[in-house]
Amino acid sequence: MRSGTDCDFSLMGVGYFIALLAPPLVYLAAIVWTIVRLTRRRRSWWVPVVGALAALAVWALGYGLLMASLNR
Repeated sequence: MRSGTDCDFSLMGVGYFIALLAPPLVYLAAIVWTIVRLTRRRRSWWVPVVGALAALAVWALGYGLLMASLNR
């Protein structure tokens, strides 16, 4: 018989904070990098696109850790 709380709470906490805090940090880094490239007069249209995709990937990683902590 399995218990009702079959969760890894430490992994859940790590996944929660990655999913919550990392995507805005990735967006912020993409904004800063875009501004630096614009001031140097280099092409920068692709930096926000890559930043958005990277933030989505980081969020998915955090979500995956959350689901892994539930042992499903």
